Formats: sequence, C-alpha cells, structure tokens
Amino acid sequence: MQVVNLRELRRDLAEVLEGLMISGRPALITRSGRLVAMIAPVDEADLGGHLLGQSQRFLATLRQADERAERGAGVEAERALGAARKRARRAAPG
Repeated sequence: MQVVNLRELRRDLAEVLEGLMISGRPALITRSGRLVAMIAPVDEADLGGHLLGQSQRFLATLRQADERAERGAGVEAERALGAARKRARRAAPG
C-alpha cells in the first residue's frame, strides 16, 4: 500500500491516482506524519454496492428486513421494488 504525504499528493495527484488505477490498491494519506485519509480505486461495477454498504440508513433497513423475514412478516417483491423505485426517484438529483 502506498503512503503519500499531503504535500506530495497536492504536487503529484495525477501520478498518485494513476498508481491507484494500475495497482488496484489504496493509498494512505498522511499529514505531519499522521494518517488522515485513505483513497482507493473504484470499480464502477461495484460502486453502487460500496456506497450502499457505507449507508447506515440502508444497513439499518436491511437489518429490519431480515428480522421481518425471519418472523415471516415479509413483503411481496413487486411491492418492495415499487416502494424502492419511488424512494429513488424522490432522492434523485434534478
């Protein structure tokens, strides 16, 4: 894993990003010797899953759905998909 200080990142951003894309591995960013961030390459095919996996609201909803399913209190797939599409339209920018 590459370690880059903030000054180097500012100066060589394009080179650091190219290295991420080639290696497929993240880079750690330091400031005054302390870790402050991590940047990682993105696979467009996995982006949606990654973003959803970072959403606490989505994860809480997923846990609730699992609990309901275990109790046999599920929802029909078409009804659930319709509700999800409706929420997505409301949340979409523009």
